[in-house]
Amino acid sequence: MFIEEQKYRAEIFKIGGFSLMAPFGKLILGIPDFRLTNLSLQLLVFVIVVIASFYVGIILILKGFEALGEMKQK
Repeated sequence: MFIEEQKYRAEIFKIGGFSLMAPFGKLILGIPDFRLTNLSLQLLVFVIVVIASFYVGIILILKGFEALGEMKQK
């Protein structure tokens, strides 16, 4: 039972991490459409939020793998 819960928790962390990383991919794909004249505060805030969510996504994925590592040790 405990192992099943750890697997479930690890998968939740990994899926959550990937979902937080998705906007970064959208930003990367949209770079060719950006014009230097259209740079605004809104775009800057969007980029900062996307980079922050990407960072949190990586942390969640690592936390998921850490949960799987704990499971293998027991």
